[in-house]
Amino acid sequence: MNARTEHTNKKKSISSNTLGEFSHTPLFISNCLVFVKMVGYRFFLHTIQWIPKMGRKFCPRCGSENIKWILPQEWSKWSCQECGYTGPLIIEDGEIGEKIRENYMKKQEAETIQRCGEEDFQDIYEIINDAAQAYKGEIPEDRWTEPYMPLEELRHEILEGVEFWGYYEPELVGVMGVQDKGDVALIRHAYVLTWKQGHGIGGKLMEKIKTQTDKPMLVGTWKAATWAIRFYGKHGFKEVDEETKNKLLRKYWRIPERQIEESTVLTLL
Repeated sequence: MNARTEHTNKKKSISSNTLGEFSHTPLFISNCLVFVKMVGYRFFLHTIQWIPKMGRKFCPRCGSENIKWILPQEWSKWSCQECGYTGPLIIEDGEIGEKIRENYMKKQEAETIQRCGEEDFQDIYEIINDAAQAYKGEIPEDRWTEPYMPLEELRHEILEGVEFWGYYEPELVGVMGVQDKGDVALIRHAYVLTWKQGHGIGGKLMEKIKTQTDKPMLVGTWKAATWAIRFYGKHGFKEVDEETKNKLLRKYWRIPERQIEESTVLTLL
């Protein structure tokens, strides 16, 4: 055996031994692992991190190009630094990406909070009675009515000074009322369409309402509506004791004694 033959056999032996360690893996992964073994893990990562940067990449939700490949934590996931999207889908077609961006920006501009007008009356009525379905089976049966708030009652509330603010995108999807009672301001009838809940709409309405008065704020809700109590607590409201609650409800609200028994009051000073 000459030196050249010995060198060739030795090279084959090394290659065979190296691949043998990964013979149970698919060919692509096997080649990657061999490459990592030969050149080192850090150099491998430094090299392949440039792969996703070839060409323009767009977030499928907002069309932003400020999107990153999560590596090595997640092999096939992308993360948008603007809208928070995380997932395996990515847009590489520039025309589609720019259209998504255009639509997203239009939607952002259309999402506004403003004072509701007379033309919104029917929508307010429908939003309140849609969202109020959450009370059914939770509050006492003798306190539940269908619809929860009749048209006549809503009209009366507005005449009594409840001023509704709405969240439009661009259609009205959430409302929150505020009522000036002299030394305090009451939060009244805060509701978001059921299918739009969980998107921060109620919180945005609350922050807007807070800017409309510098008076102490009170809000009343059912004791059984634990989700509502948590919501108000998240925004700085504190639940008062039973005695104080009874005094406040009798002073600032016009509701029957039975409702006072089943209600609670939270305050923001």
